[in-house]
Amino acid sequence: LVRSQHDYGSTAPFRINVLAGMVMPMEVSAAGHAYLAAMQAKPLDRVLSLLSARWGGKWEPVRSRIERSRRQVAEQGYCLLEPDWRNPMVAIAAPLHMPDGRDPYIIDSVGPSYLFDTDAIVRDVAPAFVEMVGAIEEELKSLSTESRVPSATVAE
Repeated sequence: LVRSQHDYGSTAPFRINVLAGMVMPMEVSAAGHAYLAAMQAKPLDRVLSLLSARWGGKWEPVRSRIERSRRQVAEQGYCLLEPDWRNPMVAIAAPLHMPDGRDPYIIDSVGPSYLFDTDAIVRDVAPAFVEMVGAIEEELKSLSTESRVPSATVAE
């Protein structure tokens, strides 16, 4: 994931620091929203309840943004988080469904809004992004069908 900070000594508007192992709350990241969109109803309700308690009186705008992302994933195969006053980044994410039913992986791409125009991402990047995710899912299905990829054992 990407964290941005203003660098007053630079000619660029923002310096992007990508650090291995960085964690962002799922309720405010495109990857988190895509994951929430892929969840089944019962576990999703539990997670949303926990997030609601965490956010308290500030939950409604967060919940609304999550619901918008969930609709985007259902209708378009991806969600897009546009920049706002708190976050100058634009991000696109989609769930990558596993053929054996395990929890999905999430594929996302994040960049500074001064370099990536949201309209151009929707027009030019999103179709290729969704196609790429679909192609990976198809390849995973074919590999698992051919038994080249062992299925995961889920412990109860």
